[in-house]
Parts: sequence; structure tokens; C-alpha cells
Amino acid sequence: MPEHMPFASRRGLLFGAAAVSAGAFLTGCTSNEPSDSDEKPAAGDQPAADDKPGKPVTIGYAGPLADHGWLNAINEQAKGRAEKYSDVTLEVTEGSNDTAQQIGQIETLINKKVDVLVVLPPTARPSPRSG
Repeated sequence: MPEHMPFASRRGLLFGAAAVSAGAFLTGCTSNEPSDSDEKPAAGDQPAADDKPGKPVTIGYAGPLADHGWLNAINEQAKGRAEKYSDVTLEVTEGSNDTAQQIGQIETLINKKVDVLVVLPPTARPSPRSG
């Protein structure tokens, strides 16, 4: 048994960051707009306060290359969810596993003045600071 076991593994940190980011991302994709489909609400869903669309929101999303099934699922679910709401615009960057390229994509989203920025880092290593 090793003498020193790190508090959290890199994989654990990456998974935790991805889970929190995905949760924040999907939370930002909610609206008070009524559903036109016959879909049954998920357990625990509460009715909207009213049926009017909310304030328009632009969500910027910078994630890694979707080279794993769950990353692709996150991307597709986010796009599909955003399309259901007239008051949500989703700006998705091209996925990249290059940290420097992702930093550039994040800066572009910031310059576009998105309302919400969701970032899934391509690695668990700390990224260099951005200007």
C-alpha cells in the first residue's frame, strides 16, 4: 500500500469538473416556455411559474474533442436542449484537446459577450492563465 495517496486523482478531478460543468450547462438551458410535445416530465420537474419565454440568454460552450461516447452525448444533449427554447442561443466552439486552442476559443466567447460560459477542460492539468 502506498504511503501517500493523493486526495483526488486527476481522473476524479476531471470527471468532477465535467459533471459540475454539464449540470451548470443544462441548468442554464431552462425556460418558462411550454412544451409542444407529449413528453412526460422527468421525476422531480416542477411546473413553470408562467408560460412566457424568459429573457434571451446566450450560452457559450468550449469543450474537448468529442472522442468519447459520453463527451459526444453531452454535446448532443446540450444542442438538443437549447433548440427547444426560443430564448436560448447556444454558441459551441469546435472541440479541441489542445489547451492553448481552447483558451483562444474561450477568449472569443468572452469577446462575444455570452451570458453564460461553460468550459469542459481537455485535461486535468492546470491551464496557463489567460490575458
